[in-house]
Amino acid sequence: MSAAPVRAIDSSTNASPIVVTDASHGLVTGDKVTIISHATNTAANGTWTVTRVSANEFSLDGSVGNGIGGGTGTWAKMTQPAVFTEDAESVSIAIDTDGGGDAAFTLK
Repeated sequence: MSAAPVRAIDSSTNASPIVVTDASHGLVTGDKVTIISHATNTAANGTWTVTRVSANEFSLDGSVGNGIGGGTGTWAKMTQPAVFTEDAESVSIAIDTDGGGDAAFTLK
């Protein structure tokens, strides 16, 4: 997997599951994110499947908080890797940066 642009964390809850706040995060339930360098609530660090709580909050499925996390650390949405296909005449490469099939190339 690869990552989309990195975003800052505003805060996180000491709850189960952990709820992360980031204004207008753009995530949907089932997306995967990786969180790094989140202080105090270090249990949030790692790669998680998320549930969209609101436009500004998402929860980390299966997580258990270990402290109230302030505005430290970053997160990035994980995306699928490039997909390569080939036939007798060409090779196609599809690069998906956000789940929407952003770019495709065919080499002949």
